[in-house]
Amino acid sequence: MPDFDYLIAKGIDVKDLRALFDKLTLQMNKVSDEILNMIFFRYFLDQTFIENWLKNWRESYLQLLKEYKINTITELESIKGHQDFMTDIFFLSSFGIRRKTAERFGLLYN
Repeated sequence: MPDFDYLIAKGIDVKDLRALFDKLTLQMNKVSDEILNMIFFRYFLDQTFIENWLKNWRESYLQLLKEYKINTITELESIKGHQDFMTDIFFLSSFGIRRKTAERFGLLYN
């Protein structure tokens, strides 16, 4: 998931995630492996790792992009959380969000 606060601070529009990923993909395709090597080589002690990463990063990026599902939420049905009434503490680690999307209807649990 992108760091939206960082992107907004940089003046990047994050309202349309599909367009954002399209722009990112276009920018990533402009970067040469030689430039990436010059940037990264000083940050990694294991030069073999960075050499192998440079051989495969585009394919990995495109595969991750293909698998990253972006859904458009059309309706928020409900949000359910867990509260310990003895301490009056809400637990954010156990909640459920029921929503409808343009792509499908689903229940999202954390």
